[in-house]
Amino acid sequence: MFKGFYPLLENFLCTYLPKQKGYSDHTVTSYYAAISQYISWLADAQKIKKSKVQVFDFTKERVLSWLSSIEENGASVSTRNQRLAGMRSFLAFASEEEPIYMDTYLSVGHIKVKKGCKPSKDFLNHEEFQAILKAIPPGNNTSIKHYVLLSVLYDSGTRVHEICNMRLEDISFGKNCSIKIYGKGRKTRIIYISSNAVTLIKDYCKRFDIAEDILFRNRYGNHLTDSGIDYIIKKYTAVAAESLLSLKTKKVSSHTFRRSKATHMLLSGVSLPLIQRFLGHESIQTTEEYLDIGSEAMIQAVNRTGTLVLPLEKIDEAENWREADVMEQIRLKISQR
Repeated sequence: MFKGFYPLLENFLCTYLPKQKGYSDHTVTSYYAAISQYISWLADAQKIKKSKVQVFDFTKERVLSWLSSIEENGASVSTRNQRLAGMRSFLAFASEEEPIYMDTYLSVGHIKVKKGCKPSKDFLNHEEFQAILKAIPPGNNTSIKHYVLLSVLYDSGTRVHEICNMRLEDISFGKNCSIKIYGKGRKTRIIYISSNAVTLIKDYCKRFDIAEDILFRNRYGNHLTDSGIDYIIKKYTAVAAESLLSLKTKKVSSHTFRRSKATHMLLSGVSLPLIQRFLGHESIQTTEEYLDIGSEAMIQAVNRTGTLVLPLEKIDEAENWREADVMEQIRLKISQR
């Protein structure tokens, strides 16, 4: 007797993805959400009882209808494609466990990923970021928590699920404060944060008596969620936009904070390989595509570096342009590397 749907699904989500493939909790949750939503759709639209669902119910026609329905209900093309990826992964696993499901897997595998509009690559300039922080009202514990959260989110450049899972034990306080980040695919990286962020974290932990475990929590003492953090960001962005009109045209999310940090690093002269390591990208090409700098930021960068160019009338006033002096300066710079 071949394995049925629910035993396979449990093995897929609880053993195969996290223990054999090493997928993160975030990915496992995403795949679970995809299949759970499909099961609910089968019950509502196809009148198939949840307890009676079988792998054979994952037909190409039904999956296409379900994907169309979630888009009609407001899901983005990206979300639609993520849901499809989760379903494909499960059916691939099921077909390996029970070859009788191979045709079902191949049928759904022929559904194409849908092309959508390129995601916004907005980032915040320094004035916009400061305006969002200033929009947080002073004087109460909730405001303090939100201020520290958004400050550390920007300074660390972390993905939203990475900061949700940030633990006090993963922070190394010292001359150069570092944080161990658990990224995609359970991969870890070490990042460094500014002294200002360190001070905020220390004061925050002392004020709220946090000595271990999760750093940022909700009002009930549990993990913050992705949606919870995005709600906080949108709340203060809306307030800041009332006085800074440029924010009205930007869709600001937790990912905007991450892109803003990386863009500011690039404009400050940090090399792409270092930014790649900081962000946790496997490929530097991903980092290059990620940092799509707009014309405004490019103009600012050109103007900053342009101050190094001497005006024509200043050439006669410049000293130490003798060849020997220039070569000595170069030699010293090389020796100091």
